[in-house]
Amino acid sequence: KSSTLPRDIVGMPSRVEELENHLNLDSNDDDVRVIGICGMGGIGKTTLATALYARISNQFDACCFIDDVSKIYGDHGPIGVQKQLLRQTLNEENLQICNLPMASNLIRTRLSRLKSLVVLDNVDEVEQLDRLDMRREWLGRGSRIIIISRNGHILTEHGVDEVYRVRLLDRKCALQLFCQKAFKSDDIMSGYIYLTKEVLAYANGLPLAIKVLGSFLYGRDVSEWRSALSRLRENPRTDIMNVLRISFDGLEDTEKDIFLDIACFFHRNPKRHVKKILDFRGFHPEIGLKVLVDKSFITYKKQIICMHDLFRELGKSIVREKSPKEPRKWNRVWDYKDVHNVISENMATENLEAMMMEYDSAHDIEIQQMTTLRAEALAQMSRLKLLKLLMFNFSGSLNFLSSELGYLYWDKYPFTSLPSSFQAYKLVELTLRHSNIRKLWEGTKCS
Repeated sequence: KSSTLPRDIVGMPSRVEELENHLNLDSNDDDVRVIGICGMGGIGKTTLATALYARISNQFDACCFIDDVSKIYGDHGPIGVQKQLLRQTLNEENLQICNLPMASNLIRTRLSRLKSLVVLDNVDEVEQLDRLDMRREWLGRGSRIIIISRNGHILTEHGVDEVYRVRLLDRKCALQLFCQKAFKSDDIMSGYIYLTKEVLAYANGLPLAIKVLGSFLYGRDVSEWRSALSRLRENPRTDIMNVLRISFDGLEDTEKDIFLDIACFFHRNPKRHVKKILDFRGFHPEIGLKVLVDKSFITYKKQIICMHDLFRELGKSIVREKSPKEPRKWNRVWDYKDVHNVISENMATENLEAMMMEYDSAHDIEIQQMTTLRAEALAQMSRLKLLKLLMFNFSGSLNFLSSELGYLYWDKYPFTSLPSSFQAYKLVELTLRHSNIRKLWEGTKCS
């Protein structure tokens, strides 16, 4: 059966078989079974469902694949989705449906006699399923419903029998798919091995990114590949980011803030540590992190928060988008060069709430050779809540730190005490490694 799948459905045959097994098509019972498919944007949910649909549809009396439930629902309401469902399953294109009760009655009376296969793609609200009013008991014996969503919580709330989470491609499948797109072959062309590894590291198993980048690089020489990779690191491709942005735009404001904090600062950080900081930020992390898991933004590996590299790129591009070349206007700064520039400019940073340097030992020498910074510049950052500084050289005197600070991590802190004016009542974590600190501050502090 898998030989009938399109050539570029790399890694899909085994997944199609997995999903088919979840449908229990060989079961002797006549139950109607509902399966959910979820995963991040661009991971291949629709591709998987389409391949499965083509493989098994001949086993049903009636079939229906509704491509974009969310859009149809938004444009035409629930009756628009019901019309598509009935016209496809009954194969009556001119079927007249005037209102919701009429549509519900047709589903109940006509589909109850048919073993149906129904695929509902891109469902982004549970209301879209509830108002579709397609009850299990109204469908014929042995019917199967497949619901596709980026949000796993929608699927469990609706009461599906199982949720199938689509995984990223492994290295072997990612390489095969990329070679098909970039070289029109199953093998890497001579001279492109290292560059191919770089592209695949960037795409990190996401089929959308692999296909887009492979197609873009097809027929280009080595120098063009290098140039494209260099540009990608500074400006992610819009066609990839737009697909991922849909999921971000569907978040509540607090969830967006959590997403941006993780994208910029907390990838591969312990969940417990991140929750403490997010709680200080007022972001209600218990529910917020659960939403990000449900919507496939983050995963946990042994209680470590992990986010796909392209989601991290998305978050950083969102922070930069209004003032790409002026980091002092951003609300979050992470790159060591941008952190250095913001401090060295010694200008007011009205939006800046978090400045936390990423650490990469490859940049140690470069950081140490950067110009010495004036500590007085930190007085310009009155709204700063999170501060992490590593290895920079400072001169002058530190007379001010934002009293909004809840997290302060300063490696090689050069002063003997914190500023006497610093009000530390919001501080939840303080780390001054390899510092010159002798006492926390001069004088006394009153709570």
